[in-house]
Amino acid sequence: MRVARYAAQLARKNAAKRENGFLITKSDKPTTPNSNAIDQDGTDFSYTTSVNVGSKNKPLRMLVDSGAASTWVMGSTCTKPACMIHETFGPADSDTYTASTKTFNLEYGTGKVSGKYIQDTIGLAGFSLPLNFGVADDVSDDFNNYPMDGILGLARVSNPVVPGFASTLIDKKLLDKNIFSVNIYRASDLANNGEITFGGVDASKYTGDITYTDIVQPGGSWVIPVGEAGFNGKDSGLKGKMAIIDTGTTYCFMPPADAKSFYANVDGAKVSDDGGSYAVPCTTTISAEFTFSGATYSIPAKDWIGGKVGGVATETMCTSNIYSREATGDGSWLLGDTFLKSVYAVFDLDQNRIGELNDSTYVCPMLILTRTRF
Repeated sequence: MRVARYAAQLARKNAAKRENGFLITKSDKPTTPNSNAIDQDGTDFSYTTSVNVGSKNKPLRMLVDSGAASTWVMGSTCTKPACMIHETFGPADSDTYTASTKTFNLEYGTGKVSGKYIQDTIGLAGFSLPLNFGVADDVSDDFNNYPMDGILGLARVSNPVVPGFASTLIDKKLLDKNIFSVNIYRASDLANNGEITFGGVDASKYTGDITYTDIVQPGGSWVIPVGEAGFNGKDSGLKGKMAIIDTGTTYCFMPPADAKSFYANVDGAKVSDDGGSYAVPCTTTISAEFTFSGATYSIPAKDWIGGKVGGVATETMCTSNIYSREATGDGSWLLGDTFLKSVYAVFDLDQNRIGELNDSTYVCPMLILTRTRF
């Protein structure tokens, strides 16, 4: 039921989660310039970064969201249950807080927020910028259980009235290259090397060459055309579909007709009664594969195969984390963190493209893993 509601609202954008009194798995402090650590909730469900807000540098935890255009935080005047268990921000937290009459009303995969835009400083990755962002005074209960005090919007869509953090960096000519790069990790790897880098890449996180794919519409969202998709080297005939690369969405979503073709190459795959998800034998070990600009990127079974159907211990079928639901309104797929845990993503704002890093190797103190990165 949670996934069904999540997908229905994703047509407007993405998911989000929470922390504060909740434990999170923190990443190591990055050594690459202009980088911020990306932490997670310990279950691979949400990825957040610590941001300093206002003149007094109040630390807030914000969802890293390449699919959202707006940045917002929970406001100090908010009395909703979610606000009461999160960090909030208001005039008392900053001497440079500038209120406005402009309002916002946003709906995500797991909740709704509304409030007013203000101007103040947002600081992360070595930058501190004056920015227009939202302060929410109404937050739905969906945000009660997740480690986030707000959302850091990094979508490509430009907004002259409320420019995003990345757009402001570009306008002020503060970056060597107008790109940002994202590395997230699965909790089971114990890597603790999540990071977002502005103006470049962290060469310690990958090896290999960058393959670029142009986004579908210059100046638009992070949407790229799919070359092939399938399992274990078997193509499903889905060339030409569009995929949104979205750090703020936990799972992957594609319309039911596409999912039917996609799962045709998985032995024993069964669609749910409502058509919204697929179950596969829990013993399945094949990788899910997506090809962009001729380079293929694999999602290992441990990422795309979720828990046992119904949570029943004796069940032999497991639910796939690649869901059969229309989540965008235009037929585009959403490739979220289920995909991004296996790749390194480079978002190029100047040349309207996403960079892909193939056959990469990442090293942590405990083990060596071979990973294909995006």
